[in-house]
Amino acid sequence: MKKQFFLFALLSLMLLFITGCEAQTNKTGADYMKNMDINVLIERILSGEMSDDEFMHLNLEVQGNIIDALFPPTQEQRDAWVAEFHERRLTDLNYIIRGDFTPSSNDVDLNLMERFVFAFGGTMGGRGFVLDITHGRVYFNPRAGSFGATVVRLDSNPYHAQFVNSDLERLMQAIDDSGLRDWNETQGHFYDDVEGGGTVWDVGIKFQDGTMLRRRGGGHRDFLPPQEQWEILLNFIDTLGQEIIERHAAESVQVNE
Repeated sequence: MKKQFFLFALLSLMLLFITGCEAQTNKTGADYMKNMDINVLIERILSGEMSDDEFMHLNLEVQGNIIDALFPPTQEQRDAWVAEFHERRLTDLNYIIRGDFTPSSNDVDLNLMERFVFAFGGTMGGRGFVLDITHGRVYFNPRAGSFGATVVRLDSNPYHAQFVNSDLERLMQAIDDSGLRDWNETQGHFYDDVEGGGTVWDVGIKFQDGTMLRRRGGGHRDFLPPQEQWEILLNFIDTLGQEIIERHAAESVQVNE
């Protein structure tokens, strides 16, 4: 019975981690983390003193530590997880605009950028642009959902084309002309727009050394960057976006010939 329970718990935890579930904020789990050694918890489990329900109410991180101790992964499994992590980052660029990061300096050399992500929109959707020098592609999504943020899933963008050097040159010029690096960043970036909904925008740039530059804001009341500077960047995105649509069509014809 215990073996079945732990296997079920292991599978449940793996599912939670894969889907990006945030850690539980459970008082019982927090108390255990402060007051009880992980080995004591394991002894209680193996002796049958801890019930299944009590285990499932532990903090998610504590559950993971227990599972790791009872079922230590093999090196082959660890290597597979690392490979899966890197594979996911090839097509999912959410980490560039969300989560922990090491900030770059404002005067970082733009020639060192590897990936540029732009997402903009409202509750009814938006548009997004990605320049991925690492893998030689550019992406444009004129109907990206979730405030434009779905553009970070490269495999779901309708228009993509081969990267050319002029794409980077024009992007760097737009960044300089718009003063993007001098824009402030707000953490609470959901604001009401004039139509009563909400708009947000995110910019993320990943550089060769792993550092990132991020800017974000939203709405019309507290738009953050000066309107003239914002329009320089947005016009660049829309112009290159239309070119990507045309290049995508041309490349598709060549593939089918």
